[in-house]
Amino acid sequence: MNKHYDNYLDLNLETQISDYQEGYYYFADTVFYGEKGGQESDQGTINGHEVLDLKWDGDRLGHRVDAELTDPIKMVVDPKTRAINTAVQTTFHLLDGYYEDLGIKVTAVHANPDHQWYEIDQESVSVDDLGAVEDFVNRVIREEVPVSFTYQSAADYPNPFYQQFDCLRLVHIGDYNSQPCGTPHVNHTGQIHSFAILGLEKGKKGTTRIRIAVEGVVAQALEESYQILSDLGKQLDIGSNDLVAKTAELVANKKAQKKTIKALTKELHAYQAQEILAQGQVVNDFPVNSDQENQSGTDIGGLAQILGQKAQFDLALVTASQEGFQFAIISSQGQARHYFDTLKSRVDNVSGGGSPKVVTGRTNLASRQELKNLLAEIISQ
Repeated sequence: MNKHYDNYLDLNLETQISDYQEGYYYFADTVFYGEKGGQESDQGTINGHEVLDLKWDGDRLGHRVDAELTDPIKMVVDPKTRAINTAVQTTFHLLDGYYEDLGIKVTAVHANPDHQWYEIDQESVSVDDLGAVEDFVNRVIREEVPVSFTYQSAADYPNPFYQQFDCLRLVHIGDYNSQPCGTPHVNHTGQIHSFAILGLEKGKKGTTRIRIAVEGVVAQALEESYQILSDLGKQLDIGSNDLVAKTAELVANKKAQKKTIKALTKELHAYQAQEILAQGQVVNDFPVNSDQENQSGTDIGGLAQILGQKAQFDLALVTASQEGFQFAIISSQGQARHYFDTLKSRVDNVSGGGSPKVVTGRTNLASRQELKNLLAEIISQ
């Protein structure tokens, strides 16, 4: 056990090199903590050189720097990174205790400052639930509850999982939580400084992921949110207080535009269907007019549905796509699937499906004309 981890503010150390293997230095002692047990790695310097990586080899911690080191070794852990990493770790212990009292289990945690979260084995979480958690953690922060450590034989610990170890370190946060853990922790809960719940995300089946911000990450989240609101206000040329109303207006306008586009597209398809049926061709290029831009598979499907309702003869549509071609087969006699199956038997890499009257699909044939000829031959048989 590394007793330096019992005081998370123990950030400086002078020591000696004990080993060097595969680009990693090992020392007689270290104040650095490498990622393990849910806690992120420290950052800092050794003899003035940035620590690029920390890697555990059993109980030994390897340190990688882009320089050749010589004794004496002077280690300096970055205090800001250590504070953030340690505060969230202690917070997770508090959350374990809080939810355990409610019969709920914390199933996963993520301590990375860019995306801090935890998951609980409960699908439904209310706003009141989140408020209660936030109030609890911030109350414990204000109480400045001491965090202490005890060591005992692992064989005497009731949980069989921990009995595989020789010695066990227990972390005690007052009466709120006690559990085995080998990572650094704050000396008292006031050093967590701040805790905020940012929102909910969908977790794995049967769980809810709760996004949080702890210690310096709270200020970072506020700064980022303020910057986003400020940038949006500038883009929309309005004050931040009007953003909600303006956003609602934009959403309403977008919905209205979608409705208008849908109606216009339906009218266009009706006109295109009339034009195609008047021409009476078995295989037709889509778009109908060559000067139109390529249209999506949704468009060809929409036109095909209208043709399926109106056509008195069997026909097909062909259009270019990003990879090959898309097509639609329309059969007034209910033979569209039969035509599609015949095409699949004659051409590799054909996919699609539909009803007996309308089938849409795609193929990576190199030539549009080859596809048109095949469809014309199949439908005309």
